[in-house]
Amino acid sequence: MTGPHEVAIVVTLLDDKSLATEELAEAVAAAIAAGFATHLMIPGPPGHTSCGIFLNEVLDTPARRSNTQIILRCLAQLRAAALANMSRVEPVILDGIKDEISPGHTAAS
Repeated sequence: MTGPHEVAIVVTLLDDKSLATEELAEAVAAAIAAGFATHLMIPGPPGHTSCGIFLNEVLDTPARRSNTQIILRCLAQLRAAALANMSRVEPVILDGIKDEISPGHTAAS
């Protein structure tokens, strides 16, 4: 990661239930207020990539004001937009990767 942030937080919304919790909005506001790079991720269908957006610029003002209702409303709108555009998400294909990883080793080593 490049940029002014040394720490990044990724919030993954798996369903709409989490959008009803004040704690989610409080956590997002605290992360942004602390200067952490804060991203929203929406998982794609199985075998596809996720959609994501950088939240710091979008939610800076409501985060500084601890306005949890606006934060939750914005997160819901961003999630809905991501789901509406999910057909643009490309599938992830890892053909041949198991041939590159020998037993006892990981992809990172």
